Amino acid sequence: MQTHWPRRVNPHSITTSALAPVQERFRLRRFSWSAAVFDEAHRLKRTNSATRQAADLLDVGWKLLLTGGSGAGAGGGTGSGDADL
Repeated sequence: MQTHWPRRVNPHSITTSALAPVQERFRLRRFSWSAAVFDEAHRLKRTNSATRQAADLLDVGWKLLLTGGSGAGAGGGTGSGDADL
């Protein structure tokens, strides 16, 4: 991602794909976020993945995780393994 951020920025929230914390980890960790919305959150499910570990290092008040699954039968939705991020 070739983003050029201004020197003085004070963001409150971020909406991003689940991969951004890995790709932009040094920039994103500079801020204290009120909220974060992660698309493709199924990538954050494995606790030992680099993506999950990078997301866990962010200073975020609360997180909203979005997945493309329409229910437990589709491999997404709510249920076991979706907690504690």
